[in-house]
Amino acid sequence: MNVTAQQREAFSLACERAALSLRGQNGIGSLGEKTLHLAMKYFYEPEETRHERKVQGYVADIFSERGVVEIQTARLDRLAPKIGAFLPVSDVLVVCPIAVEKWVIWVEPVSGAIGERRKSPAAARPLATVAELYALKPYLGAPGLSVDIACLGVEEYRLLDGYGENKKKRATKYEKVPVALREILRLETARDYARLLPDFLPDPFTSRELSAAAKIRVGDAQKALNVLHGVGAVARVGKRGNTYLYMRR
Repeated sequence: MNVTAQQREAFSLACERAALSLRGQNGIGSLGEKTLHLAMKYFYEPEETRHERKVQGYVADIFSERGVVEIQTARLDRLAPKIGAFLPVSDVLVVCPIAVEKWVIWVEPVSGAIGERRKSPAAARPLATVAELYALKPYLGAPGLSVDIACLGVEEYRLLDGYGENKKKRATKYEKVPVALREILRLETARDYARLLPDFLPDPFTSRELSAAAKIRVGDAQKALNVLHGVGAVARVGKRGNTYLYMRR
């Protein structure tokens, strides 16, 4: 869905609040909660008394009369047991923040000196996030479960502690700081998932054709199609050799 001016303002305030909360705890961010995760918590629920609440033996990022909100920046497989515990007693919203715009900032690890900010050509793709939702496949489409793919502009701080002359190869990605909210993609129904497919796909299409059209890896395209098929967004209509053919429903 399109982001309103009110949402943009709320997101900016959440980012400022997260930065102030973590300031001085270990330079940029902290070894515990990171700026991105905390900013998303403040955006979805400004009231701190509703953060880190015990539900069904697990700690939920947010719990209020509207239900549970879980913000997951990586490793969605770790979330599956919690979703299974939460859904029988509460609506659940899973938030997946992704960097559709990224600026890289290099940091000298000893002095803390910060280099210039440069735009990265890398951009996360919502369909690649759908591939990660494979870990939650048994719950997708279940009553009470929603997924938000929050498309963000992000500053990524990297330490100059890697290999090579410039120390950038395999360097530590230290912190991601959100700077802008571009779009929120709410996934609940098969139609919501189907909207993530590129408009210019052939009909029928293969996972390799989806990979090329969506600019994601073939493995991610295969997993995404598995998820889309599971929620009813696409149908398998045969094979081309050993490869499944798909059509939008």
